[in-house]
Amino acid sequence: MSMTEKDAIMSQISKCWNVPAGAKNAQDLVVVINADYHPDGSYARVVLSRESQSRYNADPFFRSAADAAIRAVQRCSPLTGLSPAKYEGWREMELR
Repeated sequence: MSMTEKDAIMSQISKCWNVPAGAKNAQDLVVVINADYHPDGSYARVVLSRESQSRYNADPFFRSAADAAIRAVQRCSPLTGLSPAKYEGWREMELR
């Protein structure tokens, strides 16, 4: 998958994500999730990466942001504009 295609996907998802109110250093907050998609662009599964999972229980602000990121993937489903011919390239994605 090209960077342009990944940027288009991130643009769609970012429209559904809201930074939690009161988040400390929100500009530096990075949540990493792994999302699996069906051929129609709907999400099949979305989970936190190991890196993000380790912070999830320790930091309530991070937990709130991580939950919001997961909801964003769910709300923006199905993704649009994806090429079915490139399904193997976007079937599983790490999103930041």
